[in-house]
Amino acid sequence: MLQTMRNNLQGVVAYFIVGIIIVVFAMFGVEALIQGKTQRDAIASVNGKEITEIDLRRGMEVRKQQLSAMLGGKVDPRFLSDEFLRNPVLEGLIQRRLLESAVEQNQLHVDDKIIDKQIVADKNFQQQGKFDAKYYAQLLGRYGYTPASYRDELKKEYLLSQFQNTFVQSAFVTDKEVAELAKLQFEKRGFEYLTLPLSKALSTVSSGEEEIAAYYDKHKTEFLSDEMVSVDYLELKKDDLLADIHVSDEDILN
Repeated sequence: MLQTMRNNLQGVVAYFIVGIIIVVFAMFGVEALIQGKTQRDAIASVNGKEITEIDLRRGMEVRKQQLSAMLGGKVDPRFLSDEFLRNPVLEGLIQRRLLESAVEQNQLHVDDKIIDKQIVADKNFQQQGKFDAKYYAQLLGRYGYTPASYRDELKKEYLLSQFQNTFVQSAFVTDKEVAELAKLQFEKRGFEYLTLPLSKALSTVSSGEEEIAAYYDKHKTEFLSDEMVSVDYLELKKDDLLADIHVSDEDILN
């Protein structure tokens, strides 16, 4: 998605914005048409907005690619399994549906000029430093978008991010958060401790010289320390340094 928005957005919205561009919709478009009813059935519903099995599978693919990108491809296979990702991804989709409902209820709107400005400024759609409309349409086509559908999706993501940021970047707090903070700041803890005198422990231990020597011989490497040099000062002379430097005319010309 847009690099600028990727850098600025936070939380679940950023997660889905990055996912929209990463996933090649060709992986799902044909499958969505030929798969049975089970794939299209709703597995959850939030304020009348359904989440289907296809939505969930697409979200898991997005998350897998994100984890691989963040960790340089070195990811424990367990963390990429459907069993591990299913619940967290489903939770993310539910949060997204809640945000979408809130945006609709508050009748939020974004000017088309703002969306157009972001599209034109996106380096992914530029050729030789300038926006290329033909290349833009070709690139979107690879991901199953038309310019119109991409603008609609981008507008939706922009509204979601704006709505979320009104809370994230404001001083708004709930009563519960205030209570938890106060509880943490004025928290008191009790503790107990036990003193074990070293002298009592040493009085029960006896080791002869031979036993100590044998232990030392067996564990010599444990008593080694790094080599160290004590220096009061170090004198550096230019003539001494230049003595080892030889520059030919050819070196100068090159």
